Amino acid sequence: MAETARWLAHWVGLTDHLLRRADPEFPCRLLMQELVDAFDTQSAWVTLEAPGGWTSEPFEPPPGWPPSVEELEFWDRVGMPSHPLAIWFATTGDPRAMSLGRVPRRISPAGRSLVVANMTGWGLDQQLVIPIRVSSATQWYLMLAQSGRDYPGDVLERVRQIQPLLCLVARQCSVRPAHPGTSCGARSDAGLTGREEAVLSLLASGLTAAAIGHRLGTSPRTVHKHLERIYRKLDVNDRMLAVQEATDRGLVSVEEATGLRV
Repeated sequence: MAETARWLAHWVGLTDHLLRRADPEFPCRLLMQELVDAFDTQSAWVTLEAPGGWTSEPFEPPPGWPPSVEELEFWDRVGMPSHPLAIWFATTGDPRAMSLGRVPRRISPAGRSLVVANMTGWGLDQQLVIPIRVSSATQWYLMLAQSGRDYPGDVLERVRQIQPLLCLVARQCSVRPAHPGTSCGARSDAGLTGREEAVLSLLASGLTAAAIGHRLGTSPRTVHKHLERIYRKLDVNDRMLAVQEATDRGLVSVEEATGLRV
């Protein structure tokens, strides 16, 4: 129970932060990273924009991504319309997150075979899809994906717990991304996500990885992952240089950086 409470408290706090920022674009990149860190899985942002077809952006593109034009056209014509999850959402009217392995096998067995045959090579054959915004013109989905086994029930339950929060953030967005489906851009010129900005700000304030993790409701291991990405994006290799570079670029204030502890 305590772990569940911490899980929900983290997502409620994150949602509150995003609503207060009132960004016009849905923060899909940030939320994909949150899902990757939470479940140690691949994550992707998938949209269907009528009449422009579907687009998919993995958080960490697998080798060889993106698919060829011919593959994309195939999925546009055949694959997506026959995908078991697409049929499940359309026929049941159930908007809750759902995993491919839980869709009854009688629903589009041919579509299931297509997913296995074409997605196993990408490591994306087991999918858990979270509907975020669904209308006749626009469909937005966050997706977890891995290879091998279906996602366990506790993961599906946790995802369903936070789905209303994700939808709330989506409803606040006033305009579509400039490039639908693939515009999940960062929140600063440095290419940092909102979560990375929060880690950088706390780092500049002098907090250790353990203290940052406690403040953000995540593990020190996850904080170190964020730091690795921050260093790469700022082209530095340690904390002192990261804070100095961030200060020079105006990503953190001088006041924030005065308490730095190495």
